[in-house]
Parts: sequence; C-alpha cells; structure tokens
Amino acid sequence: MPVMVWSGARPLTPQDDIWGVVLLCVVIGIPAIGTAFYMLHCRVVADASGLSIYGWHRRRFITWNALEDFELRFPTSNESGVRDESGAPASRAYIKSGGKWQHISDLYVPRQLLLERIEREAKWARAKSWQLGAIRDDGEWPKIFEYRDVSGWTLAALYFGFTLTLFGLIFLKNLTYGVAPMLASLALTWNYLSFWGRVGFIALPLGVCGLQPLLILAQYPAILTRRRYIPQKITATRDGISIFKNGGEIFARWDEITSYHL
Repeated sequence: MPVMVWSGARPLTPQDDIWGVVLLCVVIGIPAIGTAFYMLHCRVVADASGLSIYGWHRRRFITWNALEDFELRFPTSNESGVRDESGAPASRAYIKSGGKWQHISDLYVPRQLLLERIEREAKWARAKSWQLGAIRDDGEWPKIFEYRDVSGWTLAALYFGFTLTLFGLIFLKNLTYGVAPMLASLALTWNYLSFWGRVGFIALPLGVCGLQPLLILAQYPAILTRRRYIPQKITATRDGISIFKNGGEIFARWDEITSYHL
C-alpha cells in the first residue's frame, strides 16, 4: 500500500484482486469463523445426572460423582477473564475430573447459577464450596507459592510465526506463476516506481522483518527480571510463613505478623 500511495502504481489485475480476497479470508476470515463457531457451539449443560461440556470437537460428560474437585483461581497477567463490578479481574472457575483440571469458560452465562449448581450437586467432590484454590484450607499443608518462567523461544515463535505465514502465502501466490516470471515482475515494478516508491518498496519488508526482533528484545528485560525471582519461594504452614530468598530463609509465626499491605 505505501508503494501504491507514494508512486501511483498501476491498478491491480483481477487475479491480484482475487488473491487479495484469499489473503483476507485466511488472515481475518478463518479466525472470525472460528470465533463464531465457538460462541454458537460451545456450552455447558447441567442436569440431574451431571455436566455436559460441548467443546470444539466433542462432547464431554462428567457425572456428579465423578467430579473430584472444584475451586476458583485468579487469572495471570496474560489471561483474559470476566471482570467484577470494580473492573478488576474476577476469579476463574476450575473443575477436576479424571485427575485433570479444566477451566470453565467465563463466557458461559448465567455463570453464577452454574457455579451454584456445581456446588450443590457435586457432593462427592473434595471441595464443598467455591474458594480460591491458592489459599483455601483443605487440610493439606504446607502451601507453596513459586514463580513461573516464560520461555523466550515461545515468544520468538509467536512473533515470527505470523510473519513467516504471511510472507509464505505471498510467496506461494507468486510461485504459481514460476520463479522467472516472479523476478521479472519485481524488476518491472522496480523500474516503474518513482524514487519514493522504491523507498517504500524496500522499507516495507525490511521494516516488517526488523520489527520482529525488536519486539522480542523488548520483552527480554521483563523476562530477565522475572528470572531473578524464580529461586524465591514462599511456604505457608499452620505455624507461620517462610520466605526463601538469596539463599536464606525468613520465618514468621502467624501471631508475630502485626500488619500487611499491597
């Protein structure tokens, strides 16, 4: 688009228009259709026998006596979720069956009625009421709180994946005409462009490719800072709280704690 705006390039051919529609459908259309399918198809049905969870591919049925546990958890910083009346992130609901935890989507409505139904019917579950899993008193001590690491390779794969996919689609489109015609078309376009058109022709791919490493590098200070705290650990017992940091341990009994704040 910068080439067309700056140099008044020739109009696109019908074949280019068709390929533009294909790219639009792949990049925007498929995610939109997938989101619509999820909104219309996925649901939770609670009846007298148990929970029926309709997901992307199949229906999962959990009887009430097979529901082993349930609890609430606060979302992490990179997870979306429902909001409470103040606008702060609300807790997320999780159920356990077959030894595996499963998140009950926050999009299901009415959410509160579903949670109340699970609390009332899951008489064989370990939990008897919805509580925050990190701090609920279920008789198991100690409770350990640790930091989680974030892989830089995961971030790199996310950033480069979209760029490679987009450039791959464009390359495959041109490859259908053959390598020689593709290079001839590039040479013809280059000769046709004005000075600023050529600047845009070069700057656009270089800018896209150069932006990806910068986005990755921008994340690394936060990753390195987080990794400094990974050796730290907090352990809570019935007697008190222990903080492990810098190779040492600080212990305080519950009755010794006089105040706390955020």
